[in-house]
Amino acid sequence: MRRFLTLLQASFFLVAIFVISPEIHAAQTPRHVFYLTIGPTITTYNVDLETGVPTQVGTPLTISGVPFIGWIVPAPNDHFIYVFWPNSN
Repeated sequence: MRRFLTLLQASFFLVAIFVISPEIHAAQTPRHVFYLTIGPTITTYNVDLETGVPTQVGTPLTISGVPFIGWIVPAPNDHFIYVFWPNSN
């Protein structure tokens, strides 16, 4: 009986993932993001695809003790970024 309940719970979990997941992803609209670096500060902008006009999102992030940002590389899943800067020592 316990094995049956575990199998039933696992089945429910998988069905929930496959049924709910497409609705979540369909509700999200694609965004085009632009990162601007000035010195040690990173500012994020969303870019309107129709007009090409960037709009600032959130507050800029300043990394203390850094002379400037070298590179910004998006993660493969586009959920975060890697930020590289020179060592000031």
